Amino acid sequence: AMKQYLSPYAVQPMIRKGDDIDVTELQKAMIDEGGIRLASGKVDLRFPSRSMATGAHRRLCHRLPRGYWSITQSVDTIE
Repeated sequence: AMKQYLSPYAVQPMIRKGDDIDVTELQKAMIDEGGIRLASGKVDLRFPSRSMATGAHRRLCHRLPRGYWSITQSVDTIE
């Protein structure tokens, strides 16, 4: 799905050095929103539409108000 850009919108935590945020708590919240754990141990949270990503972003901000979240969009490159 990622290679075919079926879920181009991702919600990602923005962790800064010195932040007092538990990474395990962030990952659990992302999994609760539908994220998947990758082989690397990171969690990927993707959506097919911006409105779905915005809804998850809003819920994550409410659930973890000390966290910082961003929405990114992957775009296909023309070769």
